[in-house]
Amino acid sequence: MDMNTLTYLSSEAFSSIPWDLVSDLQRMPSSNKALRPTAMDFTGSPFFRDDTRLRALCFLEHMLERDNMQKTKFLKALSDMWKDFDPRVLRYKVLPPLCAELRNLVMQPMILPMVLTIAESQDKNDFELSTLPALVPVLNSAAGETLLLLVKHAELIINKASHEHLISHVLPMLVRAYDDTDARMQEEVLKKTASLVKQLDVQPSSTIYMSALAVTERLQMEMVPDTEAFMKFAFHQAKLALDSLEVSVGCVIVDEGNNVIACGRNRTTESRNVMRHAKMEAIDVLLD
Repeated sequence: MDMNTLTYLSSEAFSSIPWDLVSDLQRMPSSNKALRPTAMDFTGSPFFRDDTRLRALCFLEHMLERDNMQKTKFLKALSDMWKDFDPRVLRYKVLPPLCAELRNLVMQPMILPMVLTIAESQDKNDFELSTLPALVPVLNSAAGETLLLLVKHAELIINKASHEHLISHVLPMLVRAYDDTDARMQEEVLKKTASLVKQLDVQPSSTIYMSALAVTERLQMEMVPDTEAFMKFAFHQAKLALDSLEVSVGCVIVDEGNNVIACGRNRTTESRNVMRHAKMEAIDVLLD
């Protein structure tokens, strides 16, 4: 019965279908396998040729063959588009090539946020099987902004990774982050330590606990009374910049004896020089 219905479909049955799909759709029900279009034939139809999302998926399939300039341009466009993809497309078509590209150190800062955002929708088992293997080398070697990004998303990884992976990869990453002198890094890693300690049931004698305690004490020692006064001075410089219709950023340079030795504010508009940021102004004062 079904075969008869398919055999006698008239041209009118295709009247509401885009003209550039009709030819392929007419051949699909054919009993002759040789006449039926393949998946590649179908996606190569003129109807799909201008489909931005399909073109993006095609680029992803061959992403490893592209140079970094092409990848950068593509990823900037993808960042505005990928959230519109169906979850299954994200999981099976978008995530795998992005994970493969994590080996490219240059592209890591652009790709990592997308990988971690897609990973939020994965269950623990799927995350460990498909995403974590690609993240492990990054967890073990990340530094600078990439390490900061991982620390900011550490709770996601902590909640989805097994106890073994937490000990082998996440714990060393956080300990490494404690040794970083970047204040942003120290602030973030202190926040994330509590989640890891809870997940691992860490004892007070553990390395991570002792590292957290040491950093906390160091930060408390560094918060000398003069710090607030220095910040107020910097805010004053920022206000001067704002009053001059500049971006409100101020800078204060202090020596080891807690003496203000230079200050500056944004002057990019006033000087018509994009290099005249607050820090550059302060450094110039210091050099003079």
